[in-house]
Amino acid sequence: MEEVAASPTLWQRISSWSADNKAVIYTVAGVIVVGTATGIYLYRKPPQAPSSPSSPTSPHLEKNTTPAEKKAHADSLKKIGNEAYSKRDYTVAIEYYSKAIETVPNHVYYSNRAACYASLNDQDKVISDTTESLKLEPTYIKALNRRALAYDTFRQKPTPEITSEDETQGDVHLKRAFEAILAKQYKEAIQHLDQALQRPFSKSDLEALALNASATFKFVKADVPAALSEIDRSIQLSPTMTNSYVKRASMHMESGDRQSTMIDFQKAIDINAEDPDIYYHRAIFSLGVAQYKLGSTSASMSTFRRCLSRFPESAEVYNYYGELLLDQGKFEEAIEKFDTAIHLERSTADGHKNVMPLINKALAVFQWKKDMSQAEELCRRALMLDSESDVALATLSQFLLTQGKAKDALQYFQRSAEVARTEARNRECS
Repeated sequence: MEEVAASPTLWQRISSWSADNKAVIYTVAGVIVVGTATGIYLYRKPPQAPSSPSSPTSPHLEKNTTPAEKKAHADSLKKIGNEAYSKRDYTVAIEYYSKAIETVPNHVYYSNRAACYASLNDQDKVISDTTESLKLEPTYIKALNRRALAYDTFRQKPTPEITSEDETQGDVHLKRAFEAILAKQYKEAIQHLDQALQRPFSKSDLEALALNASATFKFVKADVPAALSEIDRSIQLSPTMTNSYVKRASMHMESGDRQSTMIDFQKAIDINAEDPDIYYHRAIFSLGVAQYKLGSTSASMSTFRRCLSRFPESAEVYNYYGELLLDQGKFEEAIEKFDTAIHLERSTADGHKNVMPLINKALAVFQWKKDMSQAEELCRRALMLDSESDVALATLSQFLLTQGKAKDALQYFQRSAEVARTEARNRECS
């Protein structure tokens, strides 16, 4: 480990380099700690280093500002982020939303940054940022919807058996898209879906599935008109596919069309009232619109209780219900649901384990009992199941840091950075 006295110019280079290389920077007692793949370096930050905004339009925040001035400054940063997002410059948008969050943590800033990660197909970070957004505002509808779509992208769903190897048909390319989704290679999945939809299919149901999947990715990228167009075509080809109605309801919800949202949910229920997709998404919708109904979440909780009675083997439902309970401060009930989800995940035979119930339980025991030891142990269990989980690595590093274990925390920050670089390389190669 090296320690170097950092000049103002050197500090500027460190900041710029860390942004380019996704290194981890943390400040301990006035010392800047930079974690990289080659080692950990300590730099003494100059007491009055000049600011070096990445853009000439970046606003400046004076010292000793009031809370109102900080919020105004954060909003100005968010505005720059919005402008970058509208130009599809997602890296710059993330930078400014991050600066806004550092100034004043706000549910909108987190949700906006999640939208950028969604456009970059980084669903782990979408889930992480929307979770932070919902901690600050549990009924924020955009964060609810973005997290639902990110989870939906991750979920293991039954796929049709496709045996054709005919490159001139869409079937084989749809099969490859499903395989890429399973491997979390989302950029490659989108490419295969595009190729599939340029070719004829052996069955209309397969084309409907391809349109459904393609619409999901377009919706995650916030291209709602294109997503709606494709999901409409999916429904025309396969009018009994409940998932397409559920997804179209989510798209109407994002557009603020509550009437169309409820119509599509009802159509899905009329087709198959036993489909868990209906209740999973409808519960999210109920929570999202609770702010419009007497300021209560009772409708959402009632829907989840019905969902649990209908689908007692769904770990996903128990985990999300636990998150809602945790948001409301009902710690004991939340932990009970997380425990059930953990047990059900352990029983799955497909080899794919969702570590979110373990991480959520860690957050619950820390918030409720301040039991740092158990929270840390739960995060380590999550990493044993999925060593590449950004959320688990980041949460564990935060717990270690809270305990004053800065050196250990930095190791997990460094691992998180390595995972991020690996994912970035995989996206470039796919």
